[in-house]
Amino acid sequence: MSDRHKTKAELLQEMERLRTDLADIQRIAKLGFWRFDIASSEITWSAETYQLFGLEPHEFSPSYDWLVQTIQPEFRELHQSMADKVIATGKTQTIEYAITRADASTGWIWARIEAIIDDRGQVNGLQGVAMDISDRKMAEIALRESEARFRNLFESNIVGMFFASNQGEIFDANDRFLQMIGFTKEELDLGLVHWDRLTPPEYDQKDQEIIACLRNHETPEPWQKEYYRKDGSRIPVLVGVASIDVELEYTVCIVVDMTEQQKTLDQCRLTEAKLAELNAQLEQRVLERTKSLQENEDRLKLAFNAANMGYWDLDLLTNGIVWSESLEKMMGLKPGSFDGDLQKVAQMMHPDDRGLVLEALEQSIHNDEPYDLEFRFIKPDGTLRWTASQAIVIRDQNNVPLRVIGVDVDVTRRKQFEEELQKVNQVLEERLDELKQRNAEMLILSGITDYLQSCFTVKDACGVIAALAQPLFPGCDGGIFILSPQNNCLERVTFWGNPFCSDDVFTSLDCWALRRGRSHEVKQGQHALFCSHVNDQHLPLASLCIPLIAQGETLGLLFLCTFKEEILPDIRQQLAKTVAEQLAMAIANLKLREQLEEQSIRDPLTKLFNRRYLEQRLTQELARAKRHHYSVGVLMIDVDHFKHFNDSLGHDAGDRILAAIGTLLKNNIRTSDVACRYGGEEITIILPDATMEEASQKAEFLRQAIAEMKIEYSGKIVNSVTASFGVACYPDHGETGQEIIQIADKALYDAKQAGRNRVIVAPKEVST
Repeated sequence: MSDRHKTKAELLQEMERLRTDLADIQRIAKLGFWRFDIASSEITWSAETYQLFGLEPHEFSPSYDWLVQTIQPEFRELHQSMADKVIATGKTQTIEYAITRADASTGWIWARIEAIIDDRGQVNGLQGVAMDISDRKMAEIALRESEARFRNLFESNIVGMFFASNQGEIFDANDRFLQMIGFTKEELDLGLVHWDRLTPPEYDQKDQEIIACLRNHETPEPWQKEYYRKDGSRIPVLVGVASIDVELEYTVCIVVDMTEQQKTLDQCRLTEAKLAELNAQLEQRVLERTKSLQENEDRLKLAFNAANMGYWDLDLLTNGIVWSESLEKMMGLKPGSFDGDLQKVAQMMHPDDRGLVLEALEQSIHNDEPYDLEFRFIKPDGTLRWTASQAIVIRDQNNVPLRVIGVDVDVTRRKQFEEELQKVNQVLEERLDELKQRNAEMLILSGITDYLQSCFTVKDACGVIAALAQPLFPGCDGGIFILSPQNNCLERVTFWGNPFCSDDVFTSLDCWALRRGRSHEVKQGQHALFCSHVNDQHLPLASLCIPLIAQGETLGLLFLCTFKEEILPDIRQQLAKTVAEQLAMAIANLKLREQLEEQSIRDPLTKLFNRRYLEQRLTQELARAKRHHYSVGVLMIDVDHFKHFNDSLGHDAGDRILAAIGTLLKNNIRTSDVACRYGGEEITIILPDATMEEASQKAEFLRQAIAEMKIEYSGKIVNSVTASFGVACYPDHGETGQEIIQIADKALYDAKQAGRNRVIVAPKEVST
């Protein structure tokens, strides 16, 4: 019994050990057991099966529906068909499918499905094992993806690729590599392409080293070499290689065309050679320029000194400033003696320019505006100097200003020249303005001359001067006075401005200019020298009297005065004298013209108008009467027995009688009436705006006055002079002057026939 119990115990112990070993094997192999009861749909899992689904054992009771949901959709139909097939046939099946674990990760399972058959031979359940094959499946997927990527790279022809043996055979190559070496796919398939035959001899040793490296399980670095092309030319390439079999006899090679890179490399080498040559030349030139710069610096110092120029350097960090020796000399300092900052330099600037210079410097530093201006310095000895200053701002890589470097040039002489030139230009402008003024004055004088030549009376001439001369004497009042020979008085004929500066009428003794025979000027402060005709109630500041003298005869006076200062300078006085000369000459000419005209229309004996003037004036008066609808009387007068006076007393006596009658008529007719000597002893009188009755009355009055005359001749009194009158009137006796004179002459004849010394009025019906 003891032996049996011992054997049983050993068997139980062996079974427990086997069970433990089986559990370890399942755990290590990730192999789980499961069973499914078709009648109850109950599923039983081992602990390892729970782990396959990412679950802890006994967390919940799995169901078939839950199992189907964990299987990824593309495998559910396959899994169901396999289970149905086992149930239908009783034959064991295997399947691989993907599941979704509890943590949402994907897992792969290999499952063996067996049928559970009861005593009756019916399938009442399923059982089997499940194993985690996720690592293998992931490796297979990765390998397929890697193969796909490699195939894509191989067929993309981005780089050349080929598969070869270490002995030189090429089994396959892509189009890019074949294009590089100039062979076709058909030639490759015929075995005409070998990599060792494509390699020039100088690269054989390198190729053997690469093969040895591969056989030592090492990965060689890519190396450069060349291949022969089919046409015998060479192509530079970069080659990378890796083994693809366990025996290390077969490789994949990646080939990159280095033609362009080689060209670039050759160009770089050529450029480097040129750069080296240029660098050597540059070093030589630097040495030469350094020597030249030193010489130029010496010459620059001499030039600065000769040109009164200097440079300065302002450190914006310390505000210190450095001056060149030439600038120190220009500013009146000893070379090397200046040691200061910007504030000390500012104190040397002229106070009026200091703010401007410092503001310009600030704008240049902070706003990057140009610094270029001229200003004044005060030297230690007190003299003033002008400088033209220009500067630039030195900045760092962050545009922060560090220094200001500038150059100053002494431009004092230029400034002095500019000031002198400005003065000269100002004088020239003043002269030009004066010339323009003189030209304008000459134009006015020319206009005055033209107008004066067109004047017919002295009054017109004076009016022209008053109108046109005012622009010549701005700020002046003035007047023109004409001398009357009868009373030696000057009468004002025109005036402009203030009319109260001078008397209207005064004698020649009241004017210093007329008394002295030349112009008389009274300046400001010389009031005692004013002429007597100047109104003391309206005394001006200054006055100018210029006598109007032509051909030695004093004709009048040009008077100017002003109430403003500096209005009558010498140039204005000279202009006034010119105007006075022109006016005097015009007045003289007009008076001469008046005398000649008077002589041409006056009878020299009687001083009455002559017959020519009678005809002209009568025509004018009749036209005026017709226009204004009034009558005109005409008197025809004849001295009775005039031949008797000539014969008895002589022609001189007759002339005396006619002259006396002419004087009587002028003194006893209106200003508008016109008395004319018609011829011999006949006289005609025109009475404008007089009716027939008024003309008859005037004739009777004159007849009596003539009869009452007492004329002395040769100590005798002639008192028997009488005259006969014939009276006619427009429009009663005619429309024309000739008709009316004929009617009046007929009436005169009737008066003679009636006994003389009487007035006969022509009857109205005579005109018809």
